[in-house]
Amino acid sequence: MKIYYIFCLIFLILVSACAKPTGYVQRSDYWGDKYGVSHKVISKNEFAIIAEGNAHTSADRVATLALYHAAIITIQNNGKFFRLINRVDESLPTHQTIVVPLPFFPTVIVPVSEYTRNEMTSILIIQTCDVQSGIESKCLDAQQIIEDLESIIKK
Repeated sequence: MKIYYIFCLIFLILVSACAKPTGYVQRSDYWGDKYGVSHKVISKNEFAIIAEGNAHTSADRVATLALYHAAIITIQNNGKFFRLINRVDESLPTHQTIVVPLPFFPTVIVPVSEYTRNEMTSILIIQTCDVQSGIESKCLDAQQIIEDLESIIKK
C-alpha cells in the first residue's frame, strides 16, 4: 500500500514538472482546451479576441498572445490594419482539488489537498481599419505586429 502512494507522489511530481506557460494554441471550451487564444465575431469588422493563460503564464505573455492573435485575425479577414476599441486584463482565481483513488477501491477518490491559483485572461475588442478612412494614425499594422512578436510567441 505504501508503494501505491509512492507511485502516486512520483506521478504528481512528474506531471507538475512538465507544466509550462501557455503557447499560441487555439482554445476550445467545447473540447476542454481552456488555455490559449480564441475569437468571436461581433460584426463584419469587429472581433473579440480572448487569450487565457495557465498559472505558469505571465500577464505580459497573455497580453502578447492576444495582440498576436488580433493581428492574425485581421489578416485572415483580408484586413491590413486594426485598432483596439477596448482591452481588459484580469487575473481570475481558479480553485482545484487534488484527489487520489483508494488502492482497493479505484472508483472511490479521496481529496488530498485543495489550492487556489490565479490565471491571467486578456480580452481585446478590435476593429479592422481602412487606411483611406483618415484614422490610420490610431490603427496598428497587423503584418508588422506579427513580424515583431513571432519570435516571442514561438518561445
